[in-house]
This record gives sequence, C-alpha cells and structure tokens, in this order.
Amino acid sequence: MQSTTKHLRAGRTPLIAVLGAVCVLVACGNDPAEPAASDTTTTAAASAPSATSAAAGTTTDGAGHGGMADLNTRTFPVSWQDAVAAARDKYAGDVSKIELEPSDAGRYEYKVEILSDTQKQTIHIDAETGAEVSSKTDDFDQDKIGSERRSNAIGLEQVIPLQQAMDIARDVHAGPINKWKLEGKSSGPQYEFDITRPGGSGDWEVQIDARDGTVRSTGD
Repeated sequence: MQSTTKHLRAGRTPLIAVLGAVCVLVACGNDPAEPAASDTTTTAAASAPSATSAAAGTTTDGAGHGGMADLNTRTFPVSWQDAVAAARDKYAGDVSKIELEPSDAGRYEYKVEILSDTQKQTIHIDAETGAEVSSKTDDFDQDKIGSERRSNAIGLEQVIPLQQAMDIARDVHAGPINKWKLEGKSSGPQYEFDITRPGGSGDWEVQIDARDGTVRSTGD
C-alpha cells in the first residue's frame, strides 16, 4: 500500500505543474490590456483642445506671422457691417471709424466710432460673438461741435469694398494683414492696412483712398 500511495503522489506532480503553467499564461495574457486602455485615454486627453485655448479665441485659420491672423483670408462670424449695425442701434449719428484689431486678451474686436454734433461714441464689439466688450462717450469741445461730424463722417455707400482695398494694399506690399481700419478724414475717407514685414520686423502702414482706391501712402 505504501508503494501505491507513492505512485499516486508522484502522478499528481506533473498535473499540478501543468495547471500552474496555464494559470501563469492566462494571468500574463491579461496584463497588457490595462496599460493599453490607459494609453488610449492619455492620447485622447492630450489631443483634445483645452477650455482655456477655446475661450481665448486663438485660431490657426489664415494665421500670419507668429500665429496672428491674416485678415486678408481670415473671416469672423461677425462682419464689420454687423458691428456697425450694432453700434447704430445703440447710438444715433454718423460712422467716423471702423477698425479691426486684436485686443490685449488676443481676441479680435471691432472698434466703431459714431459722431453726433456734440459727442463721439466709441464701442468695441467681439468679432467672434458680437457681444459688446466696452463703450464710452466723449463730449466735443465747443469749437468742434458740429464741425467734427461734418469733417470726419464716412459715407459708407461711397467707399470701395474692403476686399478690393486689401488687394490694392497687398499689391504694394505682399504679406499678412494683421490690422485694418476705415477712417473719416478731412481729405476724405481712407483705408489703412498694417502689413507684417518679412521676419515680423514691424509693419508697413499702407493707406488707400476709400473712394477711388488711390494709394495715399506705401508705409515705406
């Protein structure tokens, strides 16, 4: 009987070894799945834009030097016509300036000036949302009452299209336009475009007659 028992015990040893090997293989086969799931989550989180970037209004669409938008190609949900309409809804008078440039926060804003006989109203409007950012009122000195409005009012129906003026400016200097304005002058309304110089070493300020497209200044 002792001999039989020894043989039975000896027969169990290979079976236990096989079962142990199977358990090891199964356990090893499950381990890589957890790191793989973790890697996928990390990649998705890294590729998703942060809320801070979205809130800042940063964009690469039509970007010029240093990430600044090229306004020759960049478009905004709010047009300059929309901004003027919003300003006129709030203030009565004539438009004397329309300007598009980045704010200190990096968001593009329209600056619209409206003149009455006695006051200048200035309103800033977000080019992405159309929200009013700020506004202020300045009273004219006695000697400018009435005359400031007559001298600087822009007849918007008489100016050439913005894109046409941009094309003329870029024929003078090729490069991204980082800022533009349409402004009333005693000599007549004019467009002004800030065109980034090569290498980002400053700007050319090209001035275009807003009525006939004549180049008033090349900014050289």
